[in-house]
Amino acid sequence: MKSISTLYYNQNKVIINGYDNIIAPAKIIQCLVIDDRFIILLLDEKGMFSKTNVHCYNIDGLLQWAIGELDFVNARYYTSIYVLSDLFLYAYNICGVEVKLNYQTGEVLRTEHIK
Repeated sequence: MKSISTLYYNQNKVIINGYDNIIAPAKIIQCLVIDDRFIILLLDEKGMFSKTNVHCYNIDGLLQWAIGELDFVNARYYTSIYVLSDLFLYAYNICGVEVKLNYQTGEVLRTEHIK
């Protein structure tokens, strides 16, 4: 199984172990690596045609999933991503909605307006 020994990102590229593995569709704002296999990117919404600005890639650079827009009026682009002590991935959007996700599948487990 491959592992990540080095990872850098610049503009819209992620360089893993010295190779340009990921070319994202917009500028990368934030990058998280989970379980040495999942590379979660928060992309600049200004470069996106849709509001799906949180993407997950595998170590080979293949897109695994992207968070879609939420199903209610507070559906806007995401401004931060983070992992809490419960080891789930969270995304926070500009309208104050926190989304709890399964980082392996991108499934939305919970949404909560916390603003």
